[in-house]
Amino acid sequence: MKKPILIFVLFLMSIDISPALAHDTTCIDNARTNKEVDECGNQLVPPKERRIESEFDRLLKKYDNDKRMKEYISFTERTWNNYFNILCNFEGAAAANGQTKGQLPVEANKVYLKCFIREFDQIESVLSKY
Repeated sequence: MKKPILIFVLFLMSIDISPALAHDTTCIDNARTNKEVDECGNQLVPPKERRIESEFDRLLKKYDNDKRMKEYISFTERTWNNYFNILCNFEGAAAANGQTKGQLPVEANKVYLKCFIREFDQIESVLSKY
């Protein structure tokens, strides 16, 4: 196993979501239509995306003089983006009994969005430790 992949695997194993970062998903739970689920996502996701982007930027600045750490941070950001997109697409499709085309049923869309929220909270928890 290559070192960057090993480091990423170890990183994933270290994930421990902080209850303080857990987000209230009441909006998602109460949504009755995909439009309402999307509206919840439009409220919940952008602030989390900005915080995570800010954390990656902070770490890149912190290790500005360490080329290897900057490579690890950049690799982590890229692979995490791929990982959580694939995972959440899988969870949504699985919740829709394998549906991979067209719009997800409301309950599957909720699973998909909750996956995003959970994964954002997890990466933010990890990044903020360093």
